[in-house]
Amino acid sequence: MGILQRNMKIAPEKDDVIIPLSRFPSENEMVILKFNIGSLEFCTYEFEERRTLKKNLFQVLKNKLPPNALASLPYVQTGRPFVSWLASGWHMDRKDRVRQLSFGRKTLLSWQC
Repeated sequence: MGILQRNMKIAPEKDDVIIPLSRFPSENEMVILKFNIGSLEFCTYEFEERRTLKKNLFQVLKNKLPPNALASLPYVQTGRPFVSWLASGWHMDRKDRVRQLSFGRKTLLSWQC
């Protein structure tokens, strides 16, 4: 719906929950809200701003790079040139080696279990 003001904190008050809205809901949105939430009441409230956590380079790249590439991050951050070896996986490495073998050797390997 896009009516929540996401940079503000939701405020719990006794038995109520006060949710920051960026605009007043339309009639259709009002019907949906009443169906899902039940009773609604609109009021003026001073919300606290939500704090955003700043991510460092490691946190940003953690799920995007393999662990051996993440290990070189301290060197990257120094800004100095360095050499890092990033190994391929065992299966990919084996495929590359088999591609370069002679026909006879490939045939012998294919007969092995």
